[in-house]
Amino acid sequence: MKLVKKAKTFDAGPEHKYLYKIFIETGDIDHASHLAPDVPFTAERNMSVRLFGRSEENDETSTEDHELGFTFFREDSTKEIHVEVSEPLGEVWMVEFRRSTLISGELWFLNRVTIEEGQNPGRKWVFPAYRWMTELELIRSGKPVLPQDETRFGLQQRQLELERRRGQLPFTKHVTEPTYSFNGSFTNPIGDLPVDERWDLRKVVSFEKAIAHGAAGLLTHLLDKRRHDHIEDWAKYCNVPDLLDFHNRNVELAKNPASARDDEEFGRQRLQGPTSPHIQRLLAESPRLENDKFQYDQARVEKIIGSTLEDALAGNRLYFTDAKLLDQRVTDQGKYLAPAIALYWVNSNQNLVPIAIQLFQSAPDGDKPVPVFYSDQAGTEEAANWLVAKLFVASAELQLHQLSTHLLRTHLLNEPFVLATNRQLPTAHPVFKLLRPHFKYTLGINAQARSSLIQLGGIFDTIVALEHTETRRMLAYRFSEWRFEFEDPIADLKRRNITENPQDLPGYFYRDDATAIFGIIKRHVRSLLGIFYEQRGDETADTAVKNDTELQAWAYEIADTFEFGGQKGFPSQITSLEQLSQIVSNLIWMGSGQHAAVNFTQYQSYGYVAIHPASLYRPAPTAPTGLTELDVAKFLPDADKSHKQTLIHYILATYSNHAYNL
Repeated sequence: MKLVKKAKTFDAGPEHKYLYKIFIETGDIDHASHLAPDVPFTAERNMSVRLFGRSEENDETSTEDHELGFTFFREDSTKEIHVEVSEPLGEVWMVEFRRSTLISGELWFLNRVTIEEGQNPGRKWVFPAYRWMTELELIRSGKPVLPQDETRFGLQQRQLELERRRGQLPFTKHVTEPTYSFNGSFTNPIGDLPVDERWDLRKVVSFEKAIAHGAAGLLTHLLDKRRHDHIEDWAKYCNVPDLLDFHNRNVELAKNPASARDDEEFGRQRLQGPTSPHIQRLLAESPRLENDKFQYDQARVEKIIGSTLEDALAGNRLYFTDAKLLDQRVTDQGKYLAPAIALYWVNSNQNLVPIAIQLFQSAPDGDKPVPVFYSDQAGTEEAANWLVAKLFVASAELQLHQLSTHLLRTHLLNEPFVLATNRQLPTAHPVFKLLRPHFKYTLGINAQARSSLIQLGGIFDTIVALEHTETRRMLAYRFSEWRFEFEDPIADLKRRNITENPQDLPGYFYRDDATAIFGIIKRHVRSLLGIFYEQRGDETADTAVKNDTELQAWAYEIADTFEFGGQKGFPSQITSLEQLSQIVSNLIWMGSGQHAAVNFTQYQSYGYVAIHPASLYRPAPTAPTGLTELDVAKFLPDADKSHKQTLIHYILATYSNHAYNL
């Protein structure tokens, strides 16, 4: 329960007769109080408040500065202050807080301000802030306003706010490594970020608890020297207790050799794990993919599925994954991966199962045929070959997921939009209010990732197969192929030829949920934007969009002022309400549903290294036979690297106990 402080009334004389009650609510964040930790009380830190109003008689009115004196706001509390003025203010639309002295590092976190009219208690105004306060802050009412509907003074205030933000969030087109800083991403150190873009203490504590929790399990295993080396028997490897035992997570995957061998479990991971956006439907027009590169034996495949290839294709029962992006990529010394292609089909149990795997995009040994592995090898003396092939598929999918699906498309590609939204849209703009909750902490978490996870020698760099500079080249290449419309999940499903019929690919919950959630997002966005751009007399909604100067500046900065010609597919001018609704919906999806789908499922899949190794330690086999059960464990990372993989994915998939207030 919040602490409510007793009201203090500020009255400059008997002629003041109009009362306004001000309720100042601080956040429940550590150090959210008025005073910075370890800073002594001083009488010099006086605070003043000013109210701004408007009425039919007066376009703009404001009170004088009301000195609050030495004022201490405790965290997670509400302080009530009474202000008396000589004339009514009309509609109160802005509050100004000013401090005479600001000690370095001294900030306080304001949730919101509520103002009640003393003579009319039912009349109130709410001013949401949810940000750190410095020496001078202007807090607008929560009601969004388009720039063309703003008052003269309101426009001035909006411009001042944007100028301040642009100074805090500069960007430069000149980059030293265009292959990595592919679109003007914010690359300053964490400490250079504006305070509202950094993780707040709750987020940091939540992250550090996850690290400590996982590290405790990791340390337990590292203390046992016997676990440092490769385990020669793969079956024993699968039975080695791992970090999953320490966290009591509800992990569906059973930790035993049988589950790792199970083809239905392998197929389920493709549909319900973090790589779920990778699966594609095989088409009758190109059953062997481009240039007929997929050299599976059709007769053998038909024998496995008990159907002709034509019938399976016509029934939408054949699917594939293709790691062609990994072809010819450089790996760290002693680490290996394969640009694997895998063929799947929906069996009679309505489960997706792998049936053929080709580990190379073309023949690795000149004129020799491309080796292909088949699911009918399972249960025979060739079972180890099929198992190793699946390990290479899983490892390749992990590389693509982490670098492209996760890091690029839900983190790095969000940065230009976060920057432009802060630099070109003021707090009062409806598009800012729609996007801000989904952009919160994006810059902060990306800066944290650059400093501790994905930098040279970082945790991620030590466990994945790709060499560090190769990851940068791959990110740049993946961005070169990317277009903004890909972030519409419905369009993305069509691009992968996935039908909306749940009977075609049962258990593909990514498709089912993305279709439903994105539809809700689009309706919500269209409805809210319609409030501001529609019903404007003679001005149509599309005209109102075109006349929104702040919105057009936002679009122009995103499209035209970043590296590589801007965000491809993003318009430099927004010309209709429908176009704007689609853009905002895509951005919300990127930072919410899409990120949740590819992030929070990581631990359940990648936490079990015996099925999803981040790197393999023997070259991909160039023949579909010849491996034995004792060979399998030699491909896997040692226990030290395995536990690091489990730890990092435990941390990445841990939910924060902090939610952004809408």
